Amino acid sequence: SFFRVFCESRLLGAFLYLSSFYPVGVIPRALGNILAPKDSEVMNGGGAPVGACPDVAFIPADFHFQESYYQELCSGLGVGVRFSGPARGKLLVARRAFDAEEVLFRERKCVGAQNLDDKLEKVRVCGSCLCSLESVLRNCLRMREKLSTQLEDAAKPERLPKLLASDFPDVPAAGPSLGTPCRGKRQGCAEVYCSEGCEGEAWQRFHAVLCPATLKSTSTPKERLQALSDLYSEPWIEGGIGYEDIFHLGFTIVASAVCGIRVRKETPDQAWYPFTMFASSPWERISFDYLLPVDYKADQGQSGQADPPTRNELTERAVTLLRKIHHPVPSGLEFLFQPEGFSQVLGMVLLNCQNRHPPSPFSVYKSLLCSEHGEGALTELLTKICGRFSTQKDIALLDFSSKGLGMYSVGSCMNHSCAPNARVSYSDRNDEALVVVAMKPIAAEEEVCISYIDENAPRQRRQAQLLSHYLFQCSCTKCTDPGDL
Repeated sequence: SFFRVFCESRLLGAFLYLSSFYPVGVIPRALGNILAPKDSEVMNGGGAPVGACPDVAFIPADFHFQESYYQELCSGLGVGVRFSGPARGKLLVARRAFDAEEVLFRERKCVGAQNLDDKLEKVRVCGSCLCSLESVLRNCLRMREKLSTQLEDAAKPERLPKLLASDFPDVPAAGPSLGTPCRGKRQGCAEVYCSEGCEGEAWQRFHAVLCPATLKSTSTPKERLQALSDLYSEPWIEGGIGYEDIFHLGFTIVASAVCGIRVRKETPDQAWYPFTMFASSPWERISFDYLLPVDYKADQGQSGQADPPTRNELTERAVTLLRKIHHPVPSGLEFLFQPEGFSQVLGMVLLNCQNRHPPSPFSVYKSLLCSEHGEGALTELLTKICGRFSTQKDIALLDFSSKGLGMYSVGSCMNHSCAPNARVSYSDRNDEALVVVAMKPIAAEEEVCISYIDENAPRQRRQAQLLSHYLFQCSCTKCTDPGDL
């Protein structure tokens, strides 16, 4: 779902279908699940999955479950986090009964970021909540740009008519808000937000230490600004696989911790504490390369080309840039600016990140168009936008807004089941908020489970997917049902 995969290895073919699923715990572009894991004790979401073998101690004996931390996070949500023991770790339970299709809880991200390619293409979203700031017209014009190459290469290229705002009846003439610019706009910051509230939230949580206005006020502005530019423009490709979005979220996590000390005036422990809750396994077991065996050799392209960077070289390059941007490295956070520490941050992201791919402005608009003018009006408009020879795949590009990643402190505690009782959805604002909806009636104190994969796939395929990425063998009620094939 949502990926442009750079991997040309033959290993990818067998698992490419994985990119169509994953409501939670998704790996964008990295697709680390195509490779066998090295260590079966690495956990996703900070807790052992549903069906984990009870005789395997996934959680170290000295792990201390912070009940008060989750009580505060779950206040008013209707769900709670429990610790069931070393075999299964944390789990999410309903605190009251829920009906089918009832919202169990909504959660704002702990940390999130727009996907890097969309950011570099200047796709307009709020820099905090990631809701789209595009007009319907701009949304359609951007999609057209993606189709232009295909149309030029076609045997009978089609000349598309010019699109005008008048082609979209019932859209407010003013269009969406131009947004609230960052307070550092005059010093060259291009970030924009949907409201003053989101601008202030982003500044406090991470942006204050990344804003060009801040970097220009230091004694080495040119060096820091160049490092920030390089941070975003580096390809971050290892083994033929693009990790740009994983690295981007990793950079945001580091900025959040630094911002905690410099802006929110927290101690190092306080600044880093929320992220420690995403992993129950010892941190040394979690790293960027846990999904990439040392002996993995991808297709390196044509002979004579320069050798691509290794995973160690990538992390070393990343921390070199981070040190320049955040110099001096805050006392107490030195581990984040070492290759091993930043590699662990990337591993944490790989195991916990959630794709946020909300409906586009056009997707919302077409429902209005059909209700007011009928299906015929939509068909006519789609033909004008995409052309007479467009495919359903072409048209589907209109339905998605800018992509992003988020990590959710409560949502990451949901375990997997191939017979889930809940699913992940989007908020009414189409922002980064995680919304979890009951798929069937759920009793009070019943565990809330989602499916990390396509639960309708054959059992052998499900087991292979779960073992290869999430590192466990599922023994849920569906997997242990003799009739399930």
